[in-house]
Amino acid sequence: MILMRTVLISLLLSSAIWSGAADADRPGTNSKGQEMNTENGRIVELLRFTDKAYFSLTDDQLLDLQDALSETVESGETGAADALRPWVVLGAPRRVDLQGQSRVPLLLGRFQTGLRAWQVNPDPNTYLFVRNNTTGALIYSLPFIDMRRGRQPRPSGVGEPPDELNATSTSSGVNAVDLLEKMAGRLSPGLNSVTAVVYDVCSNTVDIQLDGKTQAEPPLPLESDFVRHELDCSPTVDTEITVPATGSASRGIEIRVAAQMASMQGLVRAGGDRLLLSWHLIFVRLDAPPVIVSAFVPVQEVRNPEGETVYNARLVAKLGAQGYPLPPGNYQVYSDLGAGFRGPFPLAVTE
Repeated sequence: MILMRTVLISLLLSSAIWSGAADADRPGTNSKGQEMNTENGRIVELLRFTDKAYFSLTDDQLLDLQDALSETVESGETGAADALRPWVVLGAPRRVDLQGQSRVPLLLGRFQTGLRAWQVNPDPNTYLFVRNNTTGALIYSLPFIDMRRGRQPRPSGVGEPPDELNATSTSSGVNAVDLLEKMAGRLSPGLNSVTAVVYDVCSNTVDIQLDGKTQAEPPLPLESDFVRHELDCSPTVDTEITVPATGSASRGIEIRVAAQMASMQGLVRAGGDRLLLSWHLIFVRLDAPPVIVSAFVPVQEVRNPEGETVYNARLVAKLGAQGYPLPPGNYQVYSDLGAGFRGPFPLAVTE
């Protein structure tokens, strides 16, 4: 076990801490086509094993991983607590047989400072989002805290903030999670994409092929009262998501999306072999369940300047007045276009 621990620590020491909340696009409201969950490959690699190994990881091995993450912090990053950004990262098997296995193992790695833990209580604000790429459906997990016995989590940012010593202290951990249990058994066969969100921090996305008996799927909702779309035949479309910094629920809020997809991941087929984009907006508030706004919109198949087949989509989501109801509050907004999350985009909603 000592040898394994040394190897893990050496791998981590050769890389910088990955931050799930990247600087790019944070001051503004637009995303120009890059996912915000830019991952550090070295750290992601630490949570990557053979499919079989995920089912047999021991507590000692998990402690080795946690020690490696802690060693990275202790030997590298120093300074003010707000400079030590939190991150979350996932590892998972590539394929799981739901009929032959009783669980779907997932590794969740997290890092935070004492100040961050006070600002955002991690367990009640950590959610796993699972997208089934066959049906386009997006579901989210139970919170990472057991409230069955009346346990109430500490509210985020309430009371006196930690003193300087505790605010700059750091903690990291690696948890072995049963994804099937966390999703209350709602996983469906097919290619499933899993992403973790801790309020304003987004993880890498892992794809898990779940094998099992396929059930008949309900028909897709082809129309939406709060999302309008238009087709675009342009050979080049920059993926751009426009989220206002503030908005009024009574006057209405608009979120605009333009996207060009190079693959069919995120696209589903409706009757008549019609291609639709399965699109989801995710609104995350502190200490509250997320709100998901979903829509299936047609895409335009075109050829890009290189002669490759690509798929264009343009849409506008209306929220608040004469749109999808959104209570007042401070949100972090994520957009799921099928090929990974984009965000977060801060949005303050007033009455």
